[in-house]
Amino acid sequence: LRSAHLGELRDSSELSQRLTSGHLRAASRLRARLWADGYLFVRGLLPADSVRAAQLSLLSQMRILGLSDDRGKACSSQEQHAPNLCSPEVLAVLNHPDLFYFLDHLF
Repeated sequence: LRSAHLGELRDSSELSQRLTSGHLRAASRLRARLWADGYLFVRGLLPADSVRAAQLSLLSQMRILGLSDDRGKACSSQEQHAPNLCSPEVLAVLNHPDLFYFLDHLF
């Protein structure tokens, strides 16, 4: 993942896969990377269909509130509202057992 302002993000997906498959030594390596980089960029930790459903739910709320257009591009709005973070799709991602397993074993 690249950005002109951020540079390239270091992918921690391989270490994450080791952790979720029971290699507890990966936890110390992930913690060290988190400490060094200030973030963990992990692909594939959660099911893509669940993440996509949550994304679509948030985009729908943003369109309803006038915060984005039909393509998901941000719009200026005179009123500031927050998207509904309690939609079932978003909660399914935030409460996904794989996420909790990962966090429990990371910390």
